[in-house]
Amino acid sequence: AIEEYWMLDYSFKDLTWARKQGLISDIGWDLVKEQSKQVAKFKKKIPAWERKLKGHKRELQELKKTLTKSRKLYALN
Repeated sequence: AIEEYWMLDYSFKDLTWARKQGLISDIGWDLVKEQSKQVAKFKKKIPAWERKLKGHKRELQELKKTLTKSRKLYALN
């Protein structure tokens, strides 16, 4: 769930860009917004969940590092 949270959070930025470019229809955008709202409900829980997964700390840090690196590499205007 934590990995999915971070990957979905990452993708929302790209989806927002795509919407501004006219690449997502109104119906599609409604779906994206609803998914974003549902994912946002877990934002406060993520740090506690990450602390419980001590054995996977390195993997979670690597995922965040990869997403940050990808965001810089594939930055959209």
